[in-house]
Amino acid sequence: MLGALHRFGLVATAFAFVVCQGAGAQLSDAWQSFAANPDAHPNIPNIAYAGYKSGTVSLPHKNDGRQIVNVSTYGAVPNDGSDDTAAIRAAVDIAGAIAEAHPIGAAVVFDAGEYELSGPVFIHDDKVILAGAGRDATVLRFATSLDESHGHYPYWGYSGGMIWFITENRETYRTGVPNIPSISTGWGTMSPSTDLVVNASLGDRSVTVSNASAFAAGDYVFIQSDNASDMSTLRHLFGDGSWAGNYAFTSAKDGAILPSNRSVVRSMHKIESIQGNTITFEEPLKLDARLAWNPEIRTPRDVVRDVGIRDMTLRFDRTYEWTDANHNNEPGYNGVCMNAVINGFVENVAFRNTDGVAVNINGGKHVSVTNVDIGADTEELRTMHHAFFVANSFDVLVQDFVVDAIPRHGLYYGSFTMGSVYSRGVATGGTFDYHKILPYANAMTEVEIVNSGRAGGDTDSGPPMGARHAHWNVSTLGTGGRMIAQPDIMPRGALLGVRCAPTGQTFNTENGESEAIIESSGLFGAPPNPPNLYQAQLALRLGNPLPPPSVDGPCDHCGPDDVYTFDFGAQLNQDLDGQDNWVLSRDFSGTGSVASMKADASHPSGTVVVPIGVQGREGIYSRQSNSDFGYTPPSYDGENIEIIFDLRSGGTTGSGDALLIVNNAYEEGIQFGISNNNTFTIRGGRFSSVLQETVSIPSGWYSRGEWAQLRLILDFTANAGLGTATLGFKNISRGETEFTDVPSLTNESMEGVVRYPETWDRIEFRIDDEAALTNIAINVNPSDDVSCCATDIAAPIGTLDFLDAVRFYQAFDAGEAFADWNGDGSITPDDAVAYQTEFELGCP
Repeated sequence: MLGALHRFGLVATAFAFVVCQGAGAQLSDAWQSFAANPDAHPNIPNIAYAGYKSGTVSLPHKNDGRQIVNVSTYGAVPNDGSDDTAAIRAAVDIAGAIAEAHPIGAAVVFDAGEYELSGPVFIHDDKVILAGAGRDATVLRFATSLDESHGHYPYWGYSGGMIWFITENRETYRTGVPNIPSISTGWGTMSPSTDLVVNASLGDRSVTVSNASAFAAGDYVFIQSDNASDMSTLRHLFGDGSWAGNYAFTSAKDGAILPSNRSVVRSMHKIESIQGNTITFEEPLKLDARLAWNPEIRTPRDVVRDVGIRDMTLRFDRTYEWTDANHNNEPGYNGVCMNAVINGFVENVAFRNTDGVAVNINGGKHVSVTNVDIGADTEELRTMHHAFFVANSFDVLVQDFVVDAIPRHGLYYGSFTMGSVYSRGVATGGTFDYHKILPYANAMTEVEIVNSGRAGGDTDSGPPMGARHAHWNVSTLGTGGRMIAQPDIMPRGALLGVRCAPTGQTFNTENGESEAIIESSGLFGAPPNPPNLYQAQLALRLGNPLPPPSVDGPCDHCGPDDVYTFDFGAQLNQDLDGQDNWVLSRDFSGTGSVASMKADASHPSGTVVVPIGVQGREGIYSRQSNSDFGYTPPSYDGENIEIIFDLRSGGTTGSGDALLIVNNAYEEGIQFGISNNNTFTIRGGRFSSVLQETVSIPSGWYSRGEWAQLRLILDFTANAGLGTATLGFKNISRGETEFTDVPSLTNESMEGVVRYPETWDRIEFRIDDEAALTNIAINVNPSDDVSCCATDIAAPIGTLDFLDAVRFYQAFDAGEAFADWNGDGSITPDDAVAYQTEFELGCP
């Protein structure tokens, strides 16, 4: 899956490493525990029923026997530049009328080409699908937002879509672009209903009711229970353990889920059979239905069934760049929305330039979203509010997805969503967005994510999540563990094979220990066996063989616990301004653009993506401070801070300055690098301190355009508290493997420079005239290393540090005899385990 990330320009740092061997034939302990109790496991949810028609049938297709309604018949002509909205709406209405009487339904078919639309399209009828000629062949281009074409509504940031599946009495076409006070989008219930007369428990498949005569096999129904005033319903949803027992509910932080505001809790089920007054469901109960909570069976109303969209691109003519100022104020360039949909799907669809939400499932049961690509046409349009939004939903499957965008939130679960899963996906931004109001018993599995987003939810909406969430085979690509590797916010959850980030980072501690299962997780975690929780559970449910274990080789995209690294995640040939929080903070030329992302084949490790300066221009790019960006590790001690990066000073002409700057909002800190192709530099941040040291590069050390690696070691306790700095140099274009300290810049006094780098919250670089830099690693902290021993195989400074692990895994990848760590004559994952064990012990 890393190949997909490289496709979008994410280049792994040379300083990153982790063991990612498959678990071999041995099944994970957690899986064995789940398989022994799949319907009522206290920590791991049963997600085997997720997806369209519980994941057991192929998704609908235009050639599956349904009636074809081609939009061209009603006047929609691709590529003619004319507005096709009315013609497409007419075709959808005709398809709805046909589908009502057709045993399979109708398909609204689009030929290849681009269709112009000036407003939303509503699908109100059952058994209607929209089908293009292929994701890259058919394009629906929307010229306006929902606010412009449908009505002004203050919540388009998480409501509605330009392709909108919803019953007509809830929402339909409006005229005059009115102000919309509210939209009815969630579930509703109606008669018939019946009471349960016997307690039912998590994992049960049958319930006994007072009267089952009004129901039939195949019906979808809610089990609805009171949200009890003694908080017992809520404590059950938090796992009924010590975490739930110790949690103190207050209106200030839990108002949205308290009984006074949320009177009932629902889960939805499909009736498999009825015998007398005993109702048996297809799927097991997701939570208890205790008589003390007055449980009953209720029927949903205003539901759309068996609908979907496939094989096309939805492109939006958004021109503004989304920032936090637009949060919850979006005009609504939204993709597909499903409200109260049973058995729906979105397959093989690309979304370009959305702002509020690309795929919105707010009230869904057995919905599949598969092979979806969310991105933008320009770098400026990659920022957005939500990629996916799954709320008030049951058994939703989002699988085989790519998010090549930078959503504020990302992979969303909220509002009592249950039994749902994100599977086999990659995201270049966002986070695991548990948006509060008690998402419960969901999973993330086989997901790789650049964890740059923020989880949402109002401050009075409860803890981030309920019990029984599983993160199974997840990599954060070295970008931190917020929301992803935090057992302190997972009551009775599970972290299996969550790697490239330490577990247990404190972000929103509720009650301390969470009773979470943690296995093969942490910075050096390994994929579990089986590698995909959803696929394994589906196989177990159907009696099929389990998927094979992971065969991934060693990863190269994360660093040790006390190292902050990051990559330049911008697309090629785009100006850097605004990309991934990079802001042009100082422009010496007044011309604006001073850097762009380019592929540079001159780096000794191979082609890398780097920011490259512009001839004759000079400026400073700053990665700005925000609540999710910082690179001071918890283990900071102030004694030895190490910063390393690669740089290439200059091209064929010009000064070629290449300097890295770390500081805070008050312009304190340090900058260092190479100036004018021939001078080493250490200065105070933004030239503002007493420290102003430059020395000439010694003859034979460096030539214009070569790649070098610089290392700055800071000791803020030395020199009677004034601090010292030492600059090291390595010419990697010439194959040098060890740093040499720069004469006259060794143990340099840092008088006048800030002594508290834990306040550094900004990283900048200054480049011009084809200068470039990459592979930034901060706080390697050599003081934590163990002195020379057998495991010190890189030996750049005579200690055991992360470069040793890099060297080992390079040898392991290349099959060098050196990597036979256990000495059995072959190179296998056992060698990686043996090395990792010794490395982590610090060579006793």
